Amino acid sequence: MQKGTSASRLFLQAAPDSIKNFAQEMLLEEPELLAKQPSVPLASEGVPKKELLTNWMRRTRWDETLGQGRRDILVTLSELPLIHSQPLWLGVHNGQELYSSVKNECKLVSIVAALDRLFDRCEETVRYTDVSVRRWLRGRFPDRPYKAPFELVMRPTSERQYRNEFKRCACFWFRVLGLSPSMARSILGQELSQRQREMLEQLWYDPVWGLQPLAAQGATSPHHDEDDLSESEDESDYDCTDDEEDGEGFDSLAEEDEVLDEKSSTNPSTRDQEVAHEDPLGDAILRLCYDMATEDFEYGRAGSCLLVYFSAEPGK
Repeated sequence: MQKGTSASRLFLQAAPDSIKNFAQEMLLEEPELLAKQPSVPLASEGVPKKELLTNWMRRTRWDETLGQGRRDILVTLSELPLIHSQPLWLGVHNGQELYSSVKNECKLVSIVAALDRLFDRCEETVRYTDVSVRRWLRGRFPDRPYKAPFELVMRPTSERQYRNEFKRCACFWFRVLGLSPSMARSILGQELSQRQREMLEQLWYDPVWGLQPLAAQGATSPHHDEDDLSESEDESDYDCTDDEEDGEGFDSLAEEDEVLDEKSSTNPSTRDQEVAHEDPLGDAILRLCYDMATEDFEYGRAGSCLLVYFSAEPGK
């Protein structure tokens, strides 16, 4: 007598009529629903559009937003400030020529320079922050720190590249702020929320501008280097990821941390001689950076916030 498994000895029972009827209704409705779905066109590179519909693309909805915007003008909006005293030509939209005025460009030069000072302050803070604290900063869980501390990038070219990207982000949104709401909505493919306008206007019209003159154009930032933007993204400054086994890469990171500590302690008199100067404009920019980093998604759509929307711009 052949012995069967416990699963094979189970008797299959007929589904109730209600379930059968429901399944039949679904089968009949499926062709109609599929017919209503838009066809999947091929992208310009020949890649099916469905290949772009990852979870991240669904959350940002860049295919919808950027498809309705003016990509050429979006790229121009993100240019770093001109070094000559002349307006920046943005493009022509709906028959209207768009410019960023000389005064606005001078203001952006001051903001870019203040961003460099702000980044210098942040780097100084990281260098003199204890390793245990930087492990907590890098961690994702509230009950335990990460196995390796948060580190600064090691390559100067990478540092300049990251700085330039953030500068471009600031220039992008302040130039958008200078457009009329209807023009900005038409170019972006979405409109700035009231909260986003308040964030940008808080810095753009801050009383701090009355305490210091606008930067004269022609004085470029020491970190302004366009050639750094061509650096390959494969040259990563971080050798340790969250997916690595515990302990992997920790020794190398610890050695790097020791090197940084040695560099910071080789000339202690230099640090003692440095006097902390007040930087009201840098403080105002820091407040904007914090607001942008903690901005909530609108209706769960990541592309609705300033930083995430701009992150799609370099790939246009």
